[in-house]
Amino acid sequence: LTAQRLESSEARLHAFMDHSPSLMFVKDPQGRYVYVNDAFTRSFGLEQSEVIAHSDAEIFAPELAVQFATNDAEALATRSGIAFEEVARYSDGQLHTSIVHKFPIFDLQGHVIALGGVATDITERKRLEDALRQRNVQLRTAIRTEIELRQRQEHLKEIANRDPLTGVANRIFLH
Repeated sequence: LTAQRLESSEARLHAFMDHSPSLMFVKDPQGRYVYVNDAFTRSFGLEQSEVIAHSDAEIFAPELAVQFATNDAEALATRSGIAFEEVARYSDGQLHTSIVHKFPIFDLQGHVIALGGVATDITERKRLEDALRQRNVQLRTAIRTEIELRQRQEHLKEIANRDPLTGVANRIFLH
């Protein structure tokens, strides 16, 4: 009965993780993957067999592997986990920005037995934020231009209605 419950619990956990759109993974203390979900393998265009029991250095480009390892070490050092942005090239050839949560996993005695991670792709959000920032700059520029044009228009009205040297009203007021 206990084995059945354990098996059922593990099946639920795998179903949960494999249906998540976020990339999820677990690494052993040496940095080798012991679990990755379907979103992870799909995003990087890899098979489970190409990831499980392998380290980042065996899977990814050197600069990306160093980035991942550095962030892993920081997450393990905090003992509470960290969240940050990571940029990685996915199998679609594009660079993707993700918010990544990495955290230590402890045994019952409080020893670190693994590193867990969840990466949520925010590439589209970042693109929209950049577009919004650009639009805000354009809007501020347009508002500044509008204010300057109105000020010039007021100045021209003043010149049209009063002689700028004498301050005497122009002919428009003499009728």
